[in-house]
Amino acid sequence: MAGKPVLAASSGALPPLRPLAVAGTFALLHRPSGDPGPVGVVIADPLGYDALSLRRPMRLLADRLAGQGVPVLRYDQPGTGDSADDALAVTGIDRLAETLRAACLELMAETGVQRVVVAGVGIGAFLAVRWAAENPLEAAGLALLAPMVSGRSTLREWQMRAAMIGDMTGSPPVAAEGAALAVAGLAISDPLAAEIRGVKLDAGEVRQDLPVLALARPGVAAEEAFADAFAGRPDCEAGLFEAFDAAVADPTLSLPPEDAFSRVEALVHRVVLREQESRVQVLPALSSPSEVAVLEGNGWREQLVVFGPEEALVGVWCTPRAPRFGVSHPVVFLGAGGNPRAGWARGTAQMARRLASEEGIASLRFDLADVGDSRARSGAPSTVHYWSGQTEELFAALDLCQRFVPGSQVIVAGSCGGAYLALNGAMADTRIAHVVAINLQRFLWDARDDVGRILRLGNVATRDYGYKLLDRGKLRRLLSGQVAAGAILGEVMRRGLRGVERASAPWLFGLSPFSRLYRRVHRGLEGLAARGVPVDLVYSEGDPGLAQLDLFFGRSRSGLAAYRNVDVKMLPGADHSLTRAADREPVFARLRQIARPAPHGISAEAAE
Repeated sequence: MAGKPVLAASSGALPPLRPLAVAGTFALLHRPSGDPGPVGVVIADPLGYDALSLRRPMRLLADRLAGQGVPVLRYDQPGTGDSADDALAVTGIDRLAETLRAACLELMAETGVQRVVVAGVGIGAFLAVRWAAENPLEAAGLALLAPMVSGRSTLREWQMRAAMIGDMTGSPPVAAEGAALAVAGLAISDPLAAEIRGVKLDAGEVRQDLPVLALARPGVAAEEAFADAFAGRPDCEAGLFEAFDAAVADPTLSLPPEDAFSRVEALVHRVVLREQESRVQVLPALSSPSEVAVLEGNGWREQLVVFGPEEALVGVWCTPRAPRFGVSHPVVFLGAGGNPRAGWARGTAQMARRLASEEGIASLRFDLADVGDSRARSGAPSTVHYWSGQTEELFAALDLCQRFVPGSQVIVAGSCGGAYLALNGAMADTRIAHVVAINLQRFLWDARDDVGRILRLGNVATRDYGYKLLDRGKLRRLLSGQVAAGAILGEVMRRGLRGVERASAPWLFGLSPFSRLYRRVHRGLEGLAARGVPVDLVYSEGDPGLAQLDLFFGRSRSGLAAYRNVDVKMLPGADHSLTRAADREPVFARLRQIARPAPHGISAEAAE
């Protein structure tokens, strides 16, 4: 068999992602450019914050496998992402197991493959073992990454993660009634937590002849012992998941774990070779490619869509389940950083569904290119945040809205980087009727700034970098090499020099780079004022983005008086990401007010 192309290289660009609805959740099928081989892969995500951070890396893994001829299906776990379930409605492991089972059947029906490799992370690995035991004829192999070996230990880790994220965001974790805990606003129900607490995973549950890759996190003894049990088995590999922490640290800064992904590819290679030698038959696909992926809930209906430049973008069009009288403006939601379209703490998905079910307002939430599920575009930079090409993606979203609601004017609501795109998109496209910009960090991007550095160091005030150098905890990390002192000191000096230039911008009449930027911002705002486009600038109390108001409108912000269409609203006590549901409520109320149908001849404000 030497030299035989087991995993066929892609002959060209991959086909567009295929949207699917599976067992009450959305899924995406990564199809190879040619006929599929005998084996497909289903990826079973972890729960909570880890799944949020791994969204982009898992999309990259799926595309790598599809590029080698292997179809891959990825899906949202129940109670996460865009699934129809509320997190507190997921009351047991059986619900998660049923969804994995349905995902495997869907992959087989869509592609004709008869055998499946399940790649699971965390609780997804536990579900993969359970699925393989229950479906021995379909199970072709398992990739068990950072497997949940002890449920009790997993719950302790989640509690620690919740406290750490709460400390970083300034929003201490508070579990809602019926929730055992919440990590970054993502809840785990009491009954589900009780079942997880009793989980103990043993390698003996996996049959001896099944190819397995088991990667444990370094220093997690139970995981290492579990993985080591596969070291002596045929067609199995055990090792360490060295890059796990970097992969799940943050949705924006998450790094694909290249070594782990290469090992997954090698496992799939071995399984495909084994199945080819067994002459496993590939059957015709059973599903119709014309079917749309739709979920329905209490008063809302959603369709998973693929659209935009190069058909790279993935989004969810949310509408009321029953037709409503009157005309409303659809809302386009733009996310912050690398957060997938469901939003931090699932806040965007929840808001979209409330707007549809309670007010009859349609909306589109989508991942920008190379964020979450959306693929990278040709010629895009490696760091896409604040990239000028994102404006074209917003225009594609407006096109889609007008396809669904012909002639509509659109409200665009964005957070952080999404707020930047919303504001600048409105300056360029007259179809945008209203902008709601939440915690806007930049009015315009200064091309001299390094996007990657800003994302790594964060949007914090210059004085806070000095505090970082004086903080005892930070000093310990500096001495251990975990924090780059030179980077922080360099940022302090760079910002100091840039601050002098910015302070003098109003009087330099375009003679310096920033003074030209200053003039562009005001010309853009003047254009929105002339068109009568309202701009709501919504800020969490103390947010670093408030410095932009001082910069462009003076410390007293008296310059805002020139723009009667601009309104600044504060959210007392809210963190930057609006983790708490109560902090998102004023945003929901404002969107409802400006977008919902109003009686004929009465403005939305008057109807309020």
